[in-house]
Amino acid sequence: MRKTNSKQTPLTLDLRDRLKSIVESELEGLPQLLDRLEGKERLDVILKLMQLVLPKSKPVHHSENEPTNWSSFV
Repeated sequence: MRKTNSKQTPLTLDLRDRLKSIVESELEGLPQLLDRLEGKERLDVILKLMQLVLPKSKPVHHSENEPTNWSSFV
């Protein structure tokens, strides 16, 4: 098991704050950037961003939380 270095914690927090600030400032200009992109390029960027915002869906199988014999319910 790795030892935690207390000197790294403030640096990590500072780095996260800086990165968060950069991302927030870039988000403000995102609509204008997307407007300048061509259709396929814009779609590619939007699809990549969707993965960061929307949860991935999982397939639902009929055997999960459902009876397998529907004839008994008819």
